[in-house]
Amino acid sequence: MLSFIKTTKKELKDFKEIQKDLIKNFEELKMSNSLKHENHIARSLENKECLEAQKERVRRRISNFYSK
Repeated sequence: MLSFIKTTKKELKDFKEIQKDLIKNFEELKMSNSLKHENHIARSLENKECLEAQKERVRRRISNFYSK
């Protein structure tokens, strides 16, 4: 009976440790996904800004071409 209790305590301790590790890994995964999402948004904004700048350059070229 005593060995059963020891085994159960050890298993419970192992389970709690595994559970703690899983929670930690899950939190890290959430943070990683959040960072990926933020990076994606940042890249999208950069691309949008680049496109806006490119449009402005084209507008100026067209305007300069027709003003000559």
